[in-house]
Amino acid sequence: MEPSNTNRKFQLEIVQQPIHARMSGFGEDKGRRPISPLPFVRLRILDGSKPINIDTIDAGLFILQASLHDSQTGLDVTSVNLIGEKFANGQKLEDTSGNLDIWFVYKDLSVRSEGQFFFEFNMICIGW
Repeated sequence: MEPSNTNRKFQLEIVQQPIHARMSGFGEDKGRRPISPLPFVRLRILDGSKPINIDTIDAGLFILQASLHDSQTGLDVTSVNLIGEKFANGQKLEDTSGNLDIWFVYKDLSVRSEGQFFFEFNMICIGW
């Protein structure tokens, strides 16, 4: 039975995130330094307080957008400072304990300039 839409809760958990990254500069892409470790974000979907069975869900219908913000001002600096794939499609993956969840993995992100930043993630569901 499909869970009712009104009781669904979506929880994003940043499981792995970079603390430091080397800047890539504004030159050619061949000198880019990808952010390490890669940002890993887990999506959990609950019906009320219990997790739903994700075997019936197409994980590719969930898209996560990453944006970069200046830590001091909170301003979105994505267009100036963030290079690479800013969108990630959901994938069904197991965590280190063997639990199957929907994951978003950012494999190709770099920061152009020096500074202190934080990521903001926004999820888009294009169907069910």
